[in-house]
Amino acid sequence: GNLSVVTTLQEQATTFYEKVIRLRITNNQELMMAADETLHLKEFRGKVEEARIFLVKPLNDQVKAINGEFHKVTDVLDKIEAFVKALMGQYRRDQEVKRLATEAKLKALAEAAAKENPELTSVVPIIELPQEKTIKAVEARVTFQMVWRWEEQDFLAVPREYLCLDRAKITQAVRNGIRQISGIRIYSEEIPAIGRQY
Repeated sequence: GNLSVVTTLQEQATTFYEKVIRLRITNNQELMMAADETLHLKEFRGKVEEARIFLVKPLNDQVKAINGEFHKVTDVLDKIEAFVKALMGQYRRDQEVKRLATEAKLKALAEAAAKENPELTSVVPIIELPQEKTIKAVEARVTFQMVWRWEEQDFLAVPREYLCLDRAKITQAVRNGIRQISGIRIYSEEIPAIGRQY
């Protein structure tokens, strides 16, 4: 079955490894032999990849289709959750505005009372009306946490340690012939590219 194909490829790879591991390059003839073996390796790798795709593609296609159907459901659930959380957050912000306004009024009243009756100055309470952090519903318990977020406002003002290189853009620039970029070392190195002679 399917596993026998993999087993056969494993055996061929092991045989190939045992042959190639003995290679030594001390002259041009041995270099040419190594080039031929590398070509055989490249071709064998292509054969392995074709076999893998042949076996895996139908499964991947089926998994992708199933995931696509489930994403239709989870996308709706995500929208519902985001909507409800946004409503809860707006309500909490509105309540915080009211809480702070009430707190300010009570402080103003206490300060006015202290002015009218200086003997009360030392007993003016510090008035705080803390907002509940945890709300218990019939089935759920919601704990509100402060989470710090960020958004970009002025890219040029961002400290260097928070910036990163655009590697793809630099690579493309070098491929396009750019040979000097401040802060980047651009260099060449020789690598073998193996192909079949025709």
